[in-house]
Amino acid sequence: MSIYPLYKEAFPPTVVDNIVCAAFTSPVDVNVIVARTSFLQIYKFIEDELITEEDTDDDSNLSQEPGKDDDQNFLFPTLKPAANPSSSKTAHLELVAQYKLFGNIASMGVVRTISSGVNGMDSLLLSFKDAKISLLEWSLATNSIVTVSIHYYEREEFKTEFLANTCPTGLKVDPSNRCAVLNFYGNKLAILPFRQEDTANLSEEEITKIAGNFPYLQSIVFDVTSIDSQVKIKSVIDMEFLYGCHEPTLAILFESYQTWPGKSNSIKDTCSVITVTLDISKQKYPVVFTRDTLPQTCLNLIPIPDSMGVIIIAADAIIYIDDSSLGVGIAVNTYASSTTRFPLDKTYENLGLALEGSYHVILDNKDILLSLSDGNLYVIKLIENEETVTGIRLEKAGSGTLPSCACKFSKGYFMLGSRLGDSHLIKYYATEKDQKQKMNGVTNSISHSADNEDVGNKSNTTLKMSDYKFIICDTLVNVGPIVDMAFGELAYPEEESQLHIIQKNLEIVTCSGYSDESSLCIFHRNINPIVNNSFPMQDCTNIWTVSSRNSMFSGIPMESSGSNIDSNDGDSFDKYLFISKKDKTMVLGCGEELQELQQTDFYTDGPTINVGCLLNRTRILQVYDHGLRLVDDEGKLTQLVPIDEPFEKGLIVFANIVDPYVLLLFDNGDISLMKVDEKTKNIEFQPRPERINVIPTVSCCIYRDDTELFSLIKDATPKFSSLKSDKKGKMSIRLSPMNLDDDEFDDLCKDFQTQNLNEDIDANPENKMEIDIEVKSNESTHVLGEVNEENVSGKVEILKEATYWCTLFKQDGSLEIFKLPEFDEVFLFPHFDLSPAVLFDFASRQNLNSIQKSEIKEILLINFGERSKEPYLIARTSVGDIIVYKAYQYIPGSDVFDPFQKSQSQAELSGRLAIRFSRVSQEYISRDTIYSDIHDKPVSKRSTQQETSNDMNQFNDTSERQNFRLGQITRKIIPFSNISGYNGVFIAGIKPAWLIIANNNFLRLHPMSADGEIKCFTQFHNVHCKQGFLYANHENNLRLSELPSDFRYDMEWPVKKIPLRRTGYGIEYHAEMQVYALATSIPVEFILRDENGDPINDAEQDRDQLLPESLKFLLELISPVTWETVDRYDFMEDEQILCIKCVNLQTKSTSSGRKSFIAVGTGFFRGEDVGMRGNVYVFEIIEVVPEPDNPQTNHKYKLLCHEEVKGSVTAICDVKGYLLTCVGPKIFIRAFEDNDRLISVAFIDIQIYGNSVVSVKDYILLGDVYKSVWFLGFQEEPAKLILIGKDYHSLEVSCLNYLIDEPMLYIAVADMDKNIHLFQYAPYNVQSFSGQKLIRRGDFHVGAQVKTMLSMPKKELVRNSPIEQGSSRYLEEDTSGSKLLCLCGTLDGSISIITPIPERMYKRLQLLHSKMVTGIQHVAGLNPKAFRLLNSKQKLAINPAKGILDGDLLFQFQNLAIHRQKEMTKHIGTTVERIIDDLLAVQESCDYF
Repeated sequence: MSIYPLYKEAFPPTVVDNIVCAAFTSPVDVNVIVARTSFLQIYKFIEDELITEEDTDDDSNLSQEPGKDDDQNFLFPTLKPAANPSSSKTAHLELVAQYKLFGNIASMGVVRTISSGVNGMDSLLLSFKDAKISLLEWSLATNSIVTVSIHYYEREEFKTEFLANTCPTGLKVDPSNRCAVLNFYGNKLAILPFRQEDTANLSEEEITKIAGNFPYLQSIVFDVTSIDSQVKIKSVIDMEFLYGCHEPTLAILFESYQTWPGKSNSIKDTCSVITVTLDISKQKYPVVFTRDTLPQTCLNLIPIPDSMGVIIIAADAIIYIDDSSLGVGIAVNTYASSTTRFPLDKTYENLGLALEGSYHVILDNKDILLSLSDGNLYVIKLIENEETVTGIRLEKAGSGTLPSCACKFSKGYFMLGSRLGDSHLIKYYATEKDQKQKMNGVTNSISHSADNEDVGNKSNTTLKMSDYKFIICDTLVNVGPIVDMAFGELAYPEEESQLHIIQKNLEIVTCSGYSDESSLCIFHRNINPIVNNSFPMQDCTNIWTVSSRNSMFSGIPMESSGSNIDSNDGDSFDKYLFISKKDKTMVLGCGEELQELQQTDFYTDGPTINVGCLLNRTRILQVYDHGLRLVDDEGKLTQLVPIDEPFEKGLIVFANIVDPYVLLLFDNGDISLMKVDEKTKNIEFQPRPERINVIPTVSCCIYRDDTELFSLIKDATPKFSSLKSDKKGKMSIRLSPMNLDDDEFDDLCKDFQTQNLNEDIDANPENKMEIDIEVKSNESTHVLGEVNEENVSGKVEILKEATYWCTLFKQDGSLEIFKLPEFDEVFLFPHFDLSPAVLFDFASRQNLNSIQKSEIKEILLINFGERSKEPYLIARTSVGDIIVYKAYQYIPGSDVFDPFQKSQSQAELSGRLAIRFSRVSQEYISRDTIYSDIHDKPVSKRSTQQETSNDMNQFNDTSERQNFRLGQITRKIIPFSNISGYNGVFIAGIKPAWLIIANNNFLRLHPMSADGEIKCFTQFHNVHCKQGFLYANHENNLRLSELPSDFRYDMEWPVKKIPLRRTGYGIEYHAEMQVYALATSIPVEFILRDENGDPINDAEQDRDQLLPESLKFLLELISPVTWETVDRYDFMEDEQILCIKCVNLQTKSTSSGRKSFIAVGTGFFRGEDVGMRGNVYVFEIIEVVPEPDNPQTNHKYKLLCHEEVKGSVTAICDVKGYLLTCVGPKIFIRAFEDNDRLISVAFIDIQIYGNSVVSVKDYILLGDVYKSVWFLGFQEEPAKLILIGKDYHSLEVSCLNYLIDEPMLYIAVADMDKNIHLFQYAPYNVQSFSGQKLIRRGDFHVGAQVKTMLSMPKKELVRNSPIEQGSSRYLEEDTSGSKLLCLCGTLDGSISIITPIPERMYKRLQLLHSKMVTGIQHVAGLNPKAFRLLNSKQKLAINPAKGILDGDLLFQFQNLAIHRQKEMTKHIGTTVERIIDDLLAVQESCDYF
């Protein structure tokens, strides 16, 4: 027997490794492309105008962006002559797309090739470990990434002595886009040349033809040593292209003679720089200049714009060299004089800076911002005298995040990426001379901590503050690196606890980050609402709230739909609450309390279909099955529209109310449109073409567009052509009376042109650019002429009129969009029920004879978003799947490589919609489990009813028909406009979920499964529950709730981040007291002591040297209610916590004989010449009387036992009530006697350094940092430890835990090479030598180092089988016996699971896995199978065992189109339902959070 494991990443990596800037997704956008290890995110940089009075004094303190409720929808930017124009703007990032890659991104580059350059866009170059490059472009036709080419240089002849590539690959791109260079395997260079074509004077056809060619030429690979026979190029340190050279010119920093610090007295200055010109056509590389005898600590090069010069950053110095001078440099610490003979200016050596790990950004006028590894910012200024650089000046500029990369983009902004903390988008500007006096000596800090000491304090040299000021505009949150992880129960203040009965009971808490950037992160998979009140409500089928206004407001338009309603406005509180039941409707008034109203004219004798507001919220429309009622805000009837009930017309089953339209759907599939007349204030039927009702409609909605995205091709084309021409530089722009530079003009255009368009270039002969803005007002069109000052300054205000569109989903599976009120068909896609990746327009309807039964039951087209609204099309199928599409503008013919291009003339298409929809991929499966069983048959009673729904005559009596109709009229896709400031869509049903767009404007799906099935939902805004919501669950309780405001909803899971400002090392949950024990440290000054422990007063000690710091460790007690420290224990000087664990030990103080304690193992670090010793501490957490004003301070630490040991205590755990400690190369078992002392009862010698240990029953799993894994047994009588088996190969263990699928146990081990291994103790296996050797059962490359593992019970899938078949023989899983899975936290901030699955499921998914490796296109052309192979620095003495399935690849299955899914499952002999059910079982296996 064996366990069948599957690996799945549950939360993606968040650390930032690399950032580049490009015009990637559209010619007018600035995109920030972020690489988070194996996760690629594409952001759009958006600059906002601020309409605030300029106040320069407060700018330096403005560390976060202004309020997010600023109205950014105005038509013209306000360009006012501010005192400091650059400082009146801010910016933010919006996430456009994200992709999971099967490979870790090593480096990135941006290049404009001839194929992407046709559209005025950039391409992206990604390089991967060893030597792979992928060239990616953005396809305007499909709104997604496409892989143009893949280049592979990992040939055997290049490897020479390399077993594995220890040197990271560096990718550099020529600033003029002529070529890219990859440095790999130490000294190998690969040059990838790009085609250069001059397209300025060519026709469109010629340009298109050129773009169809490959954008690159054949690669050239050569060894750097072959460049110059005189120069001995050994190990390349860094290389950069120089700016402004006629041919591509590369500066290479290398070490000609390899040395190390021990030889620094005899050999110094071993580094050199050589500059070569790459003549690609002749494959010759002439040397321009070389500079030798540079310091051996050189780290990297910074090319200077508009010159042949480079700055070299060394660990102790900054040096400038160019082709005309020998170089100038400055020392930044006192070590520079002893490590190099290079002549350095010693003005700044008292600063004591260390430049390792620093990153740079080139600011204006050749100034360079250097971000050091400790977060401090310095500006390097070159002192020039008549074109020659004579010196370097250094200025302090503040402090920021701990950097891992930096990137400058868009004048005035740069980005600092970080692996250890959050990444920041920072705006900089130079201050004027008169402001310099004000800020003299002020620390200009951009970090959140206010206590950064000025560098001037340390030194005699007072360092001049920089003229630059910095503002944080936006933040990319990082929850990595995860150092330790625990899960605990959700906790609330006592007065609230009875309201939280419905929560998921666990949450994950991690220790993340480092130093000032350290934090506690709390993860929930589900949204846990805060329930304010709950009351029973029987048979509730639908609920609505309505906030109406008095009719005197009818002429005043409201804000656009979905805009934030001001909560201070008492008039905007909800006025009525409608509750629709099976046989009646209740109307309640929402005042101080909910009361049922009797004296109103609302319909109450049966269920209501929909309620909404018309005429600017002054009239309330109530739709029921045989009529409509229009009622004023006092509840008085103003109009009654009866609909008689002859069977031809039928009864109303659905109504969509979008002021001023109402769309009705009848139960025979017909639709009718009504519109309210503003003059008569009555509602009337609108004429509609007969052909609309030829094919019955399944679902319909009206979409109100105020984004200007929905426009016809004839309207969108001229706008785009002018923009495109501007980008090509064929038109000069005359803006009167002011002149703008290109950047400002692009910002101006963004408000006029619809983004994400691309159209053929129009060579417009005129000199001025006309920008047409269509304003729909009573169907007449005004054209705005030339942009002039009063338009730009906003004096002439023209409101964007909204347009209305009707979307229908028909029974034959087609999706149609009509323009209202004319009912012109403008978009048709015939196979919407197949849910393909892209929905594109078919201009002519194909004859589809077969009327197939569609699974899709409900659609909604709506625009929502936090800052800028975007249209989304959401569909729900009968089995509960949620399919989401995003609309994007596309003009046919604008993309040369359009895969869906039809050969239609422009005239035929001019009246069609310039829109396509791309599918938004979702990881979460929302399907209900009732729909599949072991026999692969869908077992849905609902679907059999719907097949016959066309024929209404089948019902014999009215009650049957009534019940059937009730099932038809329940709506599950419910939009909301303001819940806690968010807008989006709530999906009701068995697996309720929120579709929310939060700060980064990217759609996220968050489930809310804590309260079971949710029948109906509505937003609710009232005095007691501001911006909350109301929902009814399956137990017929109506709950008044709010969204927790302290969580972020813009990540894959809702996350709360609590800053610690001190490094966290370990966290443990104490279940009995429901508190967390946290180990932290703060840096302190190191004091050198003699053998007696007295400090050595070293009078000659130089204060300017980089003195060592020591760490002061604390053990803190954290309350999970407020997340604040309620107690702490300080450890001794130089004593470091190495392990912390909540252990269950034997004690006589409890009736059970066991109790939980917090055990801590420490070691003293006093340098290598002092013998190591350590301590074992045992703490009890006791209850005390809390402080009067803080009820959370009711727990404290009580130190029960403290024992000193010879050696450091590196790992700790409990086994059968005894305490196990690893002390140096030994393991001790200790009994805890009388609650005050530890007595050793057994020990065993291990090999080198045990760093992780876990126990299961009386077995012990031990991980050694070099010698792999040991499997030990503990016997109580007589007490002894026995080695049962071990792995004899060397393995650097990072952490370990166990997987159980009873009766089997596997040992899961994570190593330092980013792999996971599975071992099994199998004494009956011949290869195990009677169990002495552990058998390897699986290995898997994660791509990130797993730092912590938790074992927890696997959650089985709960099946809602129908009663007739509800017996356990239909279930494949063997639910007997315990199953445990592993939860893994990595240093990249990702969380993943390894779970055991049943054998039959494993074999099915294994077949699907092999199909998906070859059957779908992977981003960047990467191979998932190769990525998951075992990866090791040493040559392996064993074959990889593989054996672990890749859940990340398998979960892409549910985002495929339905016909692709059926094709794949048919090949492997199963069904789509069966596979989705298997994936669902994996998803639910860890659904505790």
